Amino acid sequence: MNELLILETQRELEKINYPTPLAISKEIVDFSKGNKSKIKEILKRLSDEEPWEYIRGYTYFKGYKIFVNKDVLIPRIETEEIVDIAKNYIEGNFQIFDIGTGSGCIAIALSKIFNNDIFAIDIDKKALEVARKNTEINNCKNIKLVNANLLDFQFDNKIPTLIIANLPYLPTKNIEKLQDSVKKYEPISALDGGEKGSELYAKLLKQIKRKNVNLKFGTFEIDSSISKYFKEKNFEIRRDCFGRERFVIIPQVLPK
Repeated sequence: MNELLILETQRELEKINYPTPLAISKEIVDFSKGNKSKIKEILKRLSDEEPWEYIRGYTYFKGYKIFVNKDVLIPRIETEEIVDIAKNYIEGNFQIFDIGTGSGCIAIALSKIFNNDIFAIDIDKKALEVARKNTEINNCKNIKLVNANLLDFQFDNKIPTLIIANLPYLPTKNIEKLQDSVKKYEPISALDGGEKGSELYAKLLKQIKRKNVNLKFGTFEIDSSISKYFKEKNFEIRRDCFGRERFVIIPQVLPK
């Protein structure tokens, strides 16, 4: 019975050119427990461009279950690479700032590697509620949730610090170029980085200097459209698994 439902669901997904229809059809049938009316409802929502992750209510990041809703962006596979970059630079006594934590996925993945204090920071209280749920279900005891605008909170600036930031980084004019599934359902405020796209990162770099953060390593996730801003500062740029300029390596001593 389930095999027939999977095949029928797969065919419907193919009609709307949905990616990986076989894999998703299996997930839909399993999630709906074979309820045909529920499957029909899901297919209708998918045809309206609603992301499967929001319909199901969760996704996976680095193998960890992450609950998502329309208050947070859906974690992307390329973002997993920022965890791999960071873990190669972390050693000894340090604190980690995950700025723009959203669902908390980066902080959670790092908490499974390190026992150090991790501050998951976001300006959006609704996003932090999602992050709170995810830290609880993943049993992360060393994550502290912080409602703040970037580094506008009290912290010990003498402790060696690693900063990971995944801030809104798209120039406003590029928002219209996004897929409909993103524009219609994901929080635009978590994507729109202002006219140039680099405004929040520029503000963060100034805060790091002004607050005398004991920076040992930093990495930002960016869009290739704003990489020029960082290249002009002679920061290292790394490409993601799709070959796009995606990550910036922040030096310990920032330029003036």
